[in-house]
Amino acid sequence: MNWYGLFYLFSIVDKLTNGIIALAVICSIFYALFTILYFYHRTTANEYKGNKDSNRRTNAENWLKNIKWPRRIVLTLMVIGYLLVIFVPSRKDMIIIIAGGAVGEFVMNDKNAKQLPADITRFLRGEILKATADLTDEAKASIGIKSKADSLKELSKEQLIKMLTDKK
Repeated sequence: MNWYGLFYLFSIVDKLTNGIIALAVICSIFYALFTILYFYHRTTANEYKGNKDSNRRTNAENWLKNIKWPRRIVLTLMVIGYLLVIFVPSRKDMIIIIAGGAVGEFVMNDKNAKQLPADITRFLRGEILKATADLTDEAKASIGIKSKADSLKELSKEQLIKMLTDKK
């Protein structure tokens, strides 16, 4: 397993996801615009169908020919973008994948099957703590991990006083 590549992807996954979302949204906007133009010029071409010398009909047919491929390309990019948004894991998913892979390797290499449940629990907890130790408070909040300061802010005044007096 290439740990450098995995941790690099882990560090840029938010930026990558934002870029893919931007690509998909921009392609959606262009596809909507091209579709509106396509239907407008198709209607115009149909209005002047009997008049072969009409300049408007010729112009509309040229638009229909020229807009066909950009519309298909934008549709393809849009679909690929939305599929990537679905299949690129979030930071939380990556932590679970890394920890699960480490647990899987541990289970395959451990010869003490009797102590397996307790060892797996400790190992998994340690790997998750290692993976989340370097995260900022904002990143921890985005994946649902509360910092100590956040958990203290949620306590009432009486609970804080009781907690402080119990520690002495």
